[in-house]
Amino acid sequence: MMDLSGKTIGKYRLLQRLGSGGMAQVYKAYHPQLDRYVAIKILHPHLTTEEGFRQRFRREGRAIAALRHPHIVQVYDLDVEDGLFYIVMELVDGINLKRHLQELDEEGRLMPLSEVRHLFDGLCSALAHAHSHGMVHRDIKPSNIILRKEDMGRTAGCPGWSPVLTDFGIARVTEASWSTASGATLGTPAYMSPEQGRGKPGDARSDIYSLGVLLYQILTGRLPFDADTPYAVILKHISAPLPAPREVRPDLHPALERVILKTLAKSPDDRFQSANSVADALRQAVGQAVEAEQATAVTQSPSRAPTSSRALHRRGVVAVAAALIALVCGLVWWGLGSGGGPLSAVSAPIAKMKQLTASPERAAPSPSARSFASSISPVPQPTRALSHVTYVIIQVQSSPALVDVWIDPDLPDENFADAGKVHLQGPSTPDRVLFHVDWGALVPEEAKVITATLDVYLVPWGKANRFATLATHVIQTPWQANAVTYNTPWHAAGMRASTDYTASPLTEIDLAPWIADGGWISLDITPLAPGHAQTPNHGLMLRLTDDSFGMAHFWVYTSEYQDPTLRPRLTIAYEES
Repeated sequence: MMDLSGKTIGKYRLLQRLGSGGMAQVYKAYHPQLDRYVAIKILHPHLTTEEGFRQRFRREGRAIAALRHPHIVQVYDLDVEDGLFYIVMELVDGINLKRHLQELDEEGRLMPLSEVRHLFDGLCSALAHAHSHGMVHRDIKPSNIILRKEDMGRTAGCPGWSPVLTDFGIARVTEASWSTASGATLGTPAYMSPEQGRGKPGDARSDIYSLGVLLYQILTGRLPFDADTPYAVILKHISAPLPAPREVRPDLHPALERVILKTLAKSPDDRFQSANSVADALRQAVGQAVEAEQATAVTQSPSRAPTSSRALHRRGVVAVAAALIALVCGLVWWGLGSGGGPLSAVSAPIAKMKQLTASPERAAPSPSARSFASSISPVPQPTRALSHVTYVIIQVQSSPALVDVWIDPDLPDENFADAGKVHLQGPSTPDRVLFHVDWGALVPEEAKVITATLDVYLVPWGKANRFATLATHVIQTPWQANAVTYNTPWHAAGMRASTDYTASPLTEIDLAPWIADGGWISLDITPLAPGHAQTPNHGLMLRLTDDSFGMAHFWVYTSEYQDPTLRPRLTIAYEES
């Protein structure tokens, strides 16, 4: 969306663009009748084309505006003009937490514990208020927290700012449009809860997990999980063990570590069940940490009497004895390992690259294919060697393990298993595009598939497209790529719902963002993976829904397309022992 600075929208004059993100642009604006500066968030048009969006925008907008709390940015108004949906909010004077943390990092400092307590008191109070009104944020992160400038004399212990949580409910307003338009999970991977990473909407406990990520970052100076791709970060939140905070920062008080560990539990049932509980636990932990710091400062004070030479000698003897005991224990531990050798618990993290070799007539996998793995050491068992769990992501294009077929109602008895690009038209001429994945060729037999995504490249054919929805269904009738036609092996020509494919779609995607130029579409096919589906793996069917524009027409690039980089690509994340 272009810069709208200088234009007028509704009663507001847009003065300056303050920022732009994946969902909206934010402007500083002026209301002349009220003589008031405000912030206006204008949603990106591609998120607002979904049917029913206007009603949801107004309904959720009213719920957001009803939230009145000193630590939640106040919403004044919302409206739509010339197809632009916008939300008017108070203009908060301050900087966002992301910038503040960057400044601390540049100075080589961490946030003082008194400020940590002040920050989370405000955030937890805001979340408790919103959760009591049925509102979940779903995208808590430093850039959505503004540190409002405050008079330091007004509140005892106030560091000169007060936290204000922004974008409350915006995720809920745009959720359906965002997820269908991008094919991705809504949220920010670095702060996303495991349940959100699996595509679930999440609840108040998802916000608590995001708070835990923020707390981990502030107290240790780094995020708990990092990887080369957002997808890999999401996978780590779902399955990888949390790096112990005190291993990252050894001087961190154990009480603070316990708060972090509980907020970042993989299962929502194991976390704090309310934001107020987080605030209470953190307040107590900070108090214990501060007392410990003060006690340490007293015992290490320069005014303390000098240590006698005899005491120093005694400490040296104790230290040598401790070292000898540690050495003996280490040798015993070494001997208890498998075969008398070192235990695998001390192995370093490993990296693993897994690629598939294409058949001679097909191109090799995309150079962008990558995988990662992390070594996990369970609780040591003295009588046996330890095992590893490896988490792997593979991405393939042009692999024989991924086959596609087009069935054309105009030529019902012909087979199109080797077309470079195929039609997707409907409902006047309902084409079908079928995909089948040979999971056994991609994933080890004992591995557990966590997520699987199929990306297809789609472009419009002509300019007659007005509106269309892409639906994917699980195929229930066995078929072979080299034998399938529009009539066979289906129970009815073109396939019959509830018999040849599931009546309920696996996914539905509004194709409005692709009407003009096309592009990649991501399809979650995890339910097709072994162990995830209730029906046998017979594949995936793509079609345009019956309520699409009758003459809507797209090209789908298949595995024989001349440009290998535009052929369908498959991304699978799995774990293996």
